[in-house]
Amino acid sequence: MKTPMEKTHQNRHDDRPTVRISDAMGDECPAVVHVGLPTVGELARQNFVTLPAWFGCAQACAVLRLKGVDLVLVSDERGVRRVASLEQLTRAPAERAIAACAIPFGPGVPLGTPADRALRLMDAHGSDHAGVVVSGGVVVSIVSREAVAAAVAAACARSRGAYQKSSSVLPGCLAAA
Repeated sequence: MKTPMEKTHQNRHDDRPTVRISDAMGDECPAVVHVGLPTVGELARQNFVTLPAWFGCAQACAVLRLKGVDLVLVSDERGVRRVASLEQLTRAPAERAIAACAIPFGPGVPLGTPADRALRLMDAHGSDHAGVVVSGGVVVSIVSREAVAAAVAAACARSRGAYQKSSSVLPGCLAAA
Protein backbone atom coordinates (compact mmCIF):
# COMPACT_ATOMS: atom_id res chain seq x y z
CA MET A 1 0.00 0.00 0.00
CA LYS A 2 1.33 3.43 -0.92
CA THR A 3 1.89 6.17 1.58
CA PRO A 4 0.25 9.58 1.03
CA MET A 5 3.64 10.98 -0.02
CA GLU A 6 4.06 8.29 -2.67
CA LYS A 7 0.58 9.01 -3.99
CA THR A 8 1.35 12.74 -4.17
CA HIS A 9 4.55 12.06 -6.13
CA GLN A 10 2.67 9.77 -8.50
CA ASN A 11 -0.02 12.39 -9.13
CA ARG A 12 2.58 15.05 -10.00
CA HIS A 13 4.78 12.76 -12.09
CA ASP A 14 4.43 13.49 -15.80
CA ASP A 15 4.99 10.23 -17.67
CA ARG A 16 3.88 11.34 -21.12
CA PRO A 17 6.26 10.35 -23.93
CA THR A 18 8.72 13.15 -24.69
CA VAL A 19 11.13 14.01 -27.49
CA ARG A 20 14.21 16.21 -27.13
CA ILE A 21 14.10 18.93 -29.78
CA SER A 22 17.87 19.54 -29.45
CA ASP A 23 18.58 16.01 -30.64
CA ALA A 24 16.15 16.29 -33.52
CA MET A 25 17.22 19.76 -34.64
CA GLY A 26 20.89 19.86 -33.57
CA ASP A 27 20.50 22.77 -31.12
CA GLU A 28 22.79 23.18 -28.12
CA CYS A 29 20.10 23.91 -25.51
CA PRO A 30 17.73 21.01 -24.90
CA ALA A 31 13.98 21.49 -25.09
CA VAL A 32 11.33 18.86 -24.46
CA VAL A 33 8.03 18.47 -26.31
CA HIS A 34 5.18 16.27 -25.10
CA VAL A 35 3.76 13.90 -27.67
CA GLY A 36 0.10 14.75 -28.26
CA LEU A 37 -1.78 11.64 -27.22
CA PRO A 38 -5.58 11.67 -27.52
CA THR A 39 -7.73 11.63 -24.41
CA VAL A 40 -10.41 9.05 -23.75
CA GLY A 41 -12.93 11.88 -24.15
CA GLU A 42 -11.84 12.20 -27.79
CA LEU A 43 -12.36 8.46 -28.28
CA ALA A 44 -15.73 8.44 -26.51
CA ARG A 45 -18.98 7.91 -28.36
CA GLN A 46 -22.43 6.75 -27.33
CA ASN A 47 -21.90 3.01 -27.81
CA PHE A 48 -23.88 1.21 -25.08
CA VAL A 49 -27.23 0.60 -23.46
CA THR A 50 -27.88 -0.56 -19.90
CA LEU A 51 -30.05 -3.64 -19.38
CA PRO A 52 -30.99 -5.72 -16.34
CA ALA A 53 -28.99 -8.89 -15.65
CA TRP A 54 -31.96 -11.20 -16.27
CA PHE A 55 -32.41 -10.04 -19.90
CA GLY A 56 -31.98 -12.85 -22.43
CA CYS A 57 -29.13 -12.79 -24.97
CA ALA A 58 -31.48 -12.84 -27.97
CA GLN A 59 -33.51 -9.95 -26.52
CA ALA A 60 -30.34 -7.99 -25.79
CA CYS A 61 -29.07 -8.53 -29.35
CA ALA A 62 -32.35 -7.19 -30.71
CA VAL A 63 -32.10 -4.09 -28.49
CA LEU A 64 -28.46 -3.46 -29.46
CA ARG A 65 -29.27 -3.74 -33.18
CA LEU A 66 -32.32 -1.51 -32.80
CA LYS A 67 -30.31 1.17 -30.98
CA GLY A 68 -27.27 0.76 -33.27
CA VAL A 69 -24.79 0.25 -30.43
CA ASP A 70 -22.09 -2.35 -29.74
CA LEU A 71 -22.13 -2.92 -25.98
CA VAL A 72 -24.51 -3.56 -23.11
CA LEU A 73 -23.84 -2.65 -19.50
CA VAL A 74 -25.33 -5.29 -17.23
CA SER A 75 -26.92 -3.82 -14.13
CA ASP A 76 -27.97 -5.65 -11.00
CA GLU A 77 -28.83 -4.70 -7.43
CA ARG A 78 -25.19 -3.66 -6.82
CA GLY A 79 -25.04 -1.41 -9.90
CA VAL A 80 -23.17 -1.84 -13.17
CA ARG A 81 -20.44 -4.45 -12.79
CA ARG A 82 -20.21 -6.19 -16.18
CA VAL A 83 -20.21 -5.49 -19.91
CA ALA A 84 -21.02 -7.65 -22.95
CA SER A 85 -20.50 -7.03 -26.65
CA LEU A 86 -22.91 -7.79 -29.47
CA GLU A 87 -20.45 -10.46 -30.68
CA GLN A 88 -20.51 -12.24 -27.32
CA LEU A 89 -24.29 -12.15 -27.15
CA THR A 90 -24.83 -13.50 -30.68
CA ARG A 91 -22.57 -16.52 -29.94
CA ALA A 92 -24.42 -17.34 -26.71
CA PRO A 93 -27.62 -19.42 -26.48
CA ALA A 94 -30.68 -17.21 -27.01
CA GLU A 95 -32.31 -18.04 -23.67
CA ARG A 96 -29.20 -17.48 -21.54
CA ALA A 97 -29.23 -14.38 -19.32
CA ILE A 98 -26.83 -11.63 -20.38
CA ALA A 99 -25.21 -11.70 -16.94
CA ALA A 100 -23.77 -15.12 -17.81
CA CYS A 101 -22.15 -13.76 -21.00
CA ALA A 102 -20.81 -10.50 -19.60
CA ILE A 103 -17.24 -9.91 -18.51
CA PRO A 104 -16.09 -7.71 -15.61
CA PHE A 105 -16.30 -4.00 -16.32
CA GLY A 106 -13.03 -2.10 -16.18
CA PRO A 107 -12.10 1.07 -14.33
CA GLY A 108 -13.87 4.37 -14.72
CA VAL A 109 -11.61 6.98 -16.32
CA PRO A 110 -12.38 10.72 -16.52
CA LEU A 111 -12.87 12.37 -19.93
CA GLY A 112 -9.50 14.15 -19.83
CA THR A 113 -7.41 11.03 -19.15
CA PRO A 114 -4.68 10.49 -21.78
CA ALA A 115 -5.17 7.32 -23.81
CA ASP A 116 -1.87 5.76 -22.69
CA ARG A 117 -2.84 6.18 -19.04
CA ALA A 118 -6.25 4.60 -19.70
CA LEU A 119 -4.47 1.66 -21.30
CA ARG A 120 -2.27 1.23 -18.23
CA LEU A 121 -5.37 1.35 -15.99
CA MET A 122 -7.02 -1.39 -18.05
CA ASP A 123 -3.81 -3.45 -17.75
CA ALA A 124 -3.74 -2.94 -13.98
CA HIS A 125 -7.39 -4.04 -13.67
CA GLY A 126 -7.04 -6.87 -16.20
CA SER A 127 -9.99 -5.60 -18.22
CA ASP A 128 -10.72 -5.17 -21.91
CA HIS A 129 -13.02 -2.17 -21.42
CA ALA A 130 -13.03 1.05 -19.41
CA GLY A 131 -15.91 3.36 -18.70
CA VAL A 132 -15.49 7.01 -19.63
CA VAL A 133 -17.01 8.89 -16.72
CA VAL A 134 -17.97 12.46 -15.86
CA SER A 135 -18.21 13.93 -12.38
CA GLY A 136 -20.25 11.75 -10.09
CA GLY A 137 -19.08 8.57 -11.82
CA VAL A 138 -21.75 8.63 -14.54
CA VAL A 139 -20.64 6.47 -17.49
CA VAL A 140 -20.95 8.34 -20.80
CA SER A 141 -19.08 5.89 -23.03
CA ILE A 142 -17.09 2.68 -23.01
CA VAL A 143 -13.69 2.41 -24.65
CA SER A 144 -12.13 -0.90 -25.56
CA ARG A 145 -8.50 -1.88 -25.18
CA GLU A 146 -8.22 -2.26 -28.97
CA ALA A 147 -9.53 1.25 -29.68
CA VAL A 148 -7.27 2.87 -27.07
CA ALA A 149 -4.20 0.91 -28.19
CA ALA A 150 -4.86 1.87 -31.83
CA ALA A 151 -5.16 5.56 -30.87
CA VAL A 152 -1.88 5.44 -28.91
CA ALA A 153 -0.11 3.65 -31.78
CA ALA A 154 -1.41 6.22 -34.30
CA ALA A 155 -0.25 9.14 -32.13
CA CYS A 156 3.19 7.55 -31.73
CA ALA A 157 3.42 6.96 -35.48
CA ARG A 158 2.56 10.62 -36.17
CA SER A 159 5.17 11.73 -33.65
CA ARG A 160 7.76 9.37 -35.07
CA GLY A 161 7.22 10.91 -38.50
CA ALA A 162 7.52 14.45 -37.14
CA TYR A 163 10.76 13.72 -35.28
CA GLN A 164 12.38 11.31 -37.70
CA LYS A 165 15.81 12.96 -37.39
CA SER A 166 16.02 12.10 -33.69
CA SER A 167 18.10 9.08 -32.81
CA SER A 168 18.60 7.71 -29.32
CA VAL A 169 16.25 9.78 -27.18
CA LEU A 170 12.94 8.57 -28.55
CA PRO A 171 10.87 6.77 -25.90
CA GLY A 172 9.73 3.19 -26.36
CA CYS A 173 6.63 3.73 -28.49
CA LEU A 174 8.34 6.34 -30.67
CA ALA A 175 11.60 4.44 -31.16
CA ALA A 176 9.90 1.24 -32.32
CA ALA A 177 9.73 1.19 -36.08
